[in-house]
Amino acid sequence: MKFSQCNMPCTLLLAIALLSSPSLPTVAAQTAPSQATPRLSNKEVKKLLANATTAEDHQTLAAYYRDKAHRFDSVSQRFAKQAQFLESQSKPGVPSGAAKSYRYTSRQYAEDAWQAEVLAAEQEKLAKASQSKPEMRK
Repeated sequence: MKFSQCNMPCTLLLAIALLSSPSLPTVAAQTAPSQATPRLSNKEVKKLLANATTAEDHQTLAAYYRDKAHRFDSVSQRFAKQAQFLESQSKPGVPSGAAKSYRYTSRQYAEDAWQAEVLAAEQEKLAKASQSKPEMRK
């Protein structure tokens, strides 16, 4: 099959191959802001959410959610760039179905990033509230 005869599925396969290349995770890992802090497992997050009482617990959860928001935002930007590339490669006047799918996925990740930021802000509020509470002595 000649490349000029390649239709939408070939373009989609090419896009998936580019996004899943092994060089992308290393670039993302180098640009992540919280590489010094270890990531929490889902089990640890659930345990902290259930038992968080100190400001430190809430700060840990806030950092977890901020890191999660950063990762979602990064993925969202990659999907948006890929959608822009696919749109630039489509014929004038013919919408790209693959680009539409990438735009949708980009919006979903952006929304997830926003929700993670909201959760981080809530944990920050809880941390401040737990710092201002007087300690109960037995």
